[in-house]
Amino acid sequence: MDAVLDLKNVSITYGQGSARVEAVRNVSFTVRKGEILGLVGESGSGKSSLVSAMLALLPKYAHLEGQLWIEGKDLSLMSAAEQRRLRGQTVATVSQDPFTALNPVVPIGRQLVEFQHWLPDMGAREKRDRAREMLARVGLSDPDIRMRQYPHQLSGGIRQRVAIAAALLTSPRLLIADEPTTALDATTEAQIVEIIRETRDLVDGSIVLVTHDMGLVGALCDRVAVMYRGELMEEGATADVFARPASSYTRALLACDPARITEPTRRLPTIQSVMAAEKEKRHEPA
Repeated sequence: MDAVLDLKNVSITYGQGSARVEAVRNVSFTVRKGEILGLVGESGSGKSSLVSAMLALLPKYAHLEGQLWIEGKDLSLMSAAEQRRLRGQTVATVSQDPFTALNPVVPIGRQLVEFQHWLPDMGAREKRDRAREMLARVGLSDPDIRMRQYPHQLSGGIRQRVAIAAALLTSPRLLIADEPTTALDATTEAQIVEIIRETRDLVDGSIVLVTHDMGLVGALCDRVAVMYRGELMEEGATADVFARPASSYTRALLACDPARITEPTRRLPTIQSVMAAEKEKRHEPA
């Protein structure tokens, strides 16, 4: 399979001198066509910095080292205009807060048409037809009504479906889903998970799912990359990593998955407590 996303020894730092902070250190992995990669780790692990780098949206005070290719093109060698085209034509995102991703004062239909501005050979009517069809494909009933509505008239789950439809309308080669179920209730989350599963057939490329939820990774992803304090702890096929985790941090993440807690308990496991218990066990006398 062809590599859609390829990172080689990527490091990201913020600030300079005594204020310098290392957010990501020497991260390397590849996402091939047709794959869903789960980029997993708790808050502060470096996931958001990596996503910003993939979108060429790191702030000016950030410094990127290493190489990051999308479809064989080095992002560091692109001009600002080429990076904008990349975000409009090759890479699309679905954020964790669909309300902030949509313009609150513009009807949904108009926004979905404007998302297709990189398709100059297509007329406005054809773009509206594509938008209407895409809303139906992501599970929305009465797409004509939805096209006339504003974001505040929609529930969180419906807004997230609209955001997924908007991303897919650009025909991306790389779709980055950044914590797409965080702000949703359990029922709506299950529905969005199913839509993302079906979305892989609509993306002629790859999907990177950014999350802290190992259960979500197990349900959706072919491969998983585990981040901890800016470093890549391990990366591999999801089934292999789940069955034989090489890192104590990965084992702690899995142990804290609510689906793996089978006995009633008043104290839920935490990552720190699981890692501390494992460390203590390793030092027990034989």
